[in-house]
Amino acid sequence: MNSETTPAATHACEALQSADYPRARELYGQLLEEHPEDPDYSTGFYAAGYWANRSDSIKAMRSGRQLAGYLVSEWEKFEEQATGRDLTASPAFPAAMKSVLGRAAEEFRLAFQEEGTSGADLKLLKDLSLCLLRISDYRNAIDILQYARRINAADAEVLFLLAEALSSAQAEDTAGRERYRDAFYLSPASIQPAFIASEPASTVLKELHKKFDGDLETVREWFGAYFLLGAGLLRPPPSVMIQEIEKEMDRLMQNLERIAERFQLRVRARLAFYLLILLSVPEKEGKRTLEEKLRLIAPEIYSLYIEKRSSF
Repeated sequence: MNSETTPAATHACEALQSADYPRARELYGQLLEEHPEDPDYSTGFYAAGYWANRSDSIKAMRSGRQLAGYLVSEWEKFEEQATGRDLTASPAFPAAMKSVLGRAAEEFRLAFQEEGTSGADLKLLKDLSLCLLRISDYRNAIDILQYARRINAADAEVLFLLAEALSSAQAEDTAGRERYRDAFYLSPASIQPAFIASEPASTVLKELHKKFDGDLETVREWFGAYFLLGAGLLRPPPSVMIQEIEKEMDRLMQNLERIAERFQLRVRARLAFYLLILLSVPEKEGKRTLEEKLRLIAPEIYSLYIEKRSSF
């Protein structure tokens, strides 16, 4: 019988997910005695032992921000080790994730409640939302990030996290894709590949990773343009953003030939992104001129745009 479906394996996994680490270690240990070569049981035993050994530290921590920070820090160490040992495919890994990051999210929320709005800095809210995203609690992540936007509506990282939460929770809704566009507009560096799981962002990321041989900086620079092509029909951005884009685009176009060669790729990527946004505005005048600029600046993007032009 498959280790994932036996009652004993189920009980062990449930103990791990509920943070009863000593019990989980005991149950996985019993399973390993019977099936010493089973990778799921060895992963569960390792995970349960790892967190059982930190139970005293967890109990000694002050509830709230301190404990949440400790849990997130320790989880990052555990995840790195688990990845190095190729243990992340086991059902025990997401069980441990829900246990640890779920508790971290609870502690971050407690800190938020205790400290009030004066203590609700963006880092706290980002950390909380990241924990919620990792355990697929998208609805609560959206609520937290919407609050964070009231603190700073122009924070690109908040917009990126909100884009990912919205896209994951509402795959057919364009709101998440629009937030992706806005986050990239504010700062390409806000796009964090490690936290991308939604579509179409995940597919775009994989394609660019392959296209640019894993060069993260180049992937980030071109992500915006390729994402717009993959995202389909989006509502045009606010007129203020359009005006800013037109000014910045004119400036970059004038300076393109004078920019050092090593920076030209980045500038062309940004110009392609700007041009696609402008071409998405239904009533925009001079579209043929914009299309010609796109053809000259980014021929591959232009070809893809022509294929998808009916959706713009």
